[in-house]
Amino acid sequence: MKSESAVEKAETSAVDMADGPGVASGLEYSAVPDIRTDVLQLGWREWVALPALGLSAIKAKIDTGARTSSLHAFDIAEHPGEDGTTYVTFNTQPVQRNESIVIACRAPVVDKRRVTDSGGHSAERYVVKTRLDLGLIQREVELTLTDRRGMLFRMLVGRTSLVPDVVVDPSATFLLGRQNVRDHYAADQHSSGDSNQRTSQ
Repeated sequence: MKSESAVEKAETSAVDMADGPGVASGLEYSAVPDIRTDVLQLGWREWVALPALGLSAIKAKIDTGARTSSLHAFDIAEHPGEDGTTYVTFNTQPVQRNESIVIACRAPVVDKRRVTDSGGHSAERYVVKTRLDLGLIQREVELTLTDRRGMLFRMLVGRTSLVPDVVVDPSATFLLGRQNVRDHYAADQHSSGDSNQRTSQ
């Protein structure tokens, strides 16, 4: 025969189960908040665009460990603008493992910053501002310019370019879809030194 205390414990457990999850022994627990459905979800690598620079498609690593976004750039030169703004001109190669596609760009300088990369190397970089397209989201972002020829990705999207309304699933890739990047730049093959420079205002 069960003791009275054993019976009371069994009855208490039955009541707790009847109350459902979140209630135990008269104590209420906070419910798990609803997962937002009004945010853009990205994988750890995505196709993005920098239209003001003439980059309609570029594969980028989505890196929440980096504060600022970074773009592959070389032949960087600083120029004063007629409006008093300082600009930089630079070339970029938006397609991985293809150095025959070269896009000439121009963008306003917003800063020069000393940046330390993941390997611990520190260098001063130009910081420019331009429009970034992440699917249907369009926003002005800051980019540091650096030679990324030795890196796997021509562009890195840092966390300041992702807030607000963007979440990253590190187990997923290309949630925005895939691109045939060579179709985007067919007219730019062997265009090194091309005078048709793209300008970010």
